[in-house]
Amino acid sequence: MKYHFYKSNFIAILLLLYKSRYHNMKEKHTIQKNLLLAEFDRMQRITGHMHNFDVIWSPQNNSQIEGKVEDNTITIYSENIQDALDTLQHEFVDYMISQAINPYITLVNSLMSIITKEAYETKEKSVEALLKLINDSKK
Repeated sequence: MKYHFYKSNFIAILLLLYKSRYHNMKEKHTIQKNLLLAEFDRMQRITGHMHNFDVIWSPQNNSQIEGKVEDNTITIYSENIQDALDTLQHEFVDYMISQAINPYITLVNSLMSIITKEAYETKEKSVEALLKLINDSKK
């Protein structure tokens, strides 16, 4: 519980510093990045998931996407901190849900592969039978 209290205070202090008008842009970006990392740490602690992941905040004003999860890295492209926090939460939850449905996707893909193979073999047998019928009728 002491750790949780510490994290809550840490986030509150970062928010206070962020709202302060007495820091330069580099400090502002560092504070924002720390806010993002603190939120990620909070989500990891609560869920017990994604402990081997990194978060990269790379604000881009022309990005077609707000964020993505790839190779154990959550990359956030949102420009402002509130959007970045929202994107982080979205990507975190999306990844967890995706992991839960992956076994079903694997199952469906395996079944599709088997059915596709069987359908192809059946079609080929039908083509051969019809070719025999056509060739036999020419005689």
